[in-house]
Amino acid sequence: MIKHHFKNEDYIRISLFLEHSNSLFNSSAFIKNFEILNIILFIYKTNNILGKTVQFKNLKQFTTKSDVYLSKLLRNGLNSGYIKLRFCTDDKRCRYYELTEKALDFISKLDFEVDEQKSRFYT
Repeated sequence: MIKHHFKNEDYIRISLFLEHSNSLFNSSAFIKNFEILNIILFIYKTNNILGKTVQFKNLKQFTTKSDVYLSKLLRNGLNSGYIKLRFCTDDKRCRYYELTEKALDFISKLDFEVDEQKSRFYT
């Protein structure tokens, strides 16, 4: 296990990220809080960075929420166009969860800039 030691600048960067993310929640029909954002980022990390598929069982292991809550959340993600389903070719009961362009666009908006005045204050 690797231990990360945060410096004051890291806490400032985290705080700015959280503030910025919180401001983006108003613009989304689905990603309304950090809990949902965390699940979206898990799917993104697993699919797009690690190159693995995400099934319901993976999401169940990741979150401590109930099956009912997770099912409803995924259904809302599908209905709002942020999540899509891909069916396994071998077994039609097997479903993979992936992000749509709409979700990827939201993730790209997580990038943020700090104007020069603020950046002097934070460094």
